[in-house]
Amino acid sequence: DYKSMPCAVCTIGVSSLEFQAETSQQEVTQIVDALCDLFDEAHQPKIAEACRDLWTLFGPTVLDLLKRGDTADDVCRELRLCTNSTCALGPLASRMKSDRLRSNEERSDAPLHAMRSPGAVRRLFGDDDVERLRSVLRMESDPFWPWERVKDHLPAGDIDGDRYSSIETLRGADWRGKDCDDENVAVYPGRVHDARKPLVDDNCNGIFGTDSNTGVDY
Repeated sequence: DYKSMPCAVCTIGVSSLEFQAETSQQEVTQIVDALCDLFDEAHQPKIAEACRDLWTLFGPTVLDLLKRGDTADDVCRELRLCTNSTCALGPLASRMKSDRLRSNEERSDAPLHAMRSPGAVRRLFGDDDVERLRSVLRMESDPFWPWERVKDHLPAGDIDGDRYSSIETLRGADWRGKDCDDENVAVYPGRVHDARKPLVDDNCNGIFGTDSNTGVDY
């Protein structure tokens, strides 16, 4: 359901950030930076860029809400991604107590009651920003997410269209085997080797060439 996906992704994501910050003793901002970097490593630069841009807009509000003790459900309602007040993840959205939620630049010795002041929450975004965030979290269209391909069990990155990819994630190499030449539709994992091309590893098993003694290809 595209309509409910932003709420679900937001709530699970914020809960995971909170849990990761507590268990790894890392700053939330560091965790988000590492997440955005993963999209770059998966050859999805537009998603990585959107990840960083949106955290710049929404991150300060998320941090302020978590610091004052709001749950992930509260945070996502504040961001207007969740509108049903009776729907909540409950225990998954534990109350944040760790000072690690503060970014390095924001550390202070302010008392808890001061951090819990509603007026301390920064909102640097507008209606258009919220709609953009919803669009990204719905994973519904390019350039942000190749959802149509992935949901049909096809790799997000497949240059030659042979249904195999050189990218590990997003239904790629970890899913079906790595395409060792993603610009050649005749080369992909598991195909029957073409004996006419002994010097080409067309089935991506790492074996090619001919036996110097027999002249037979491997």
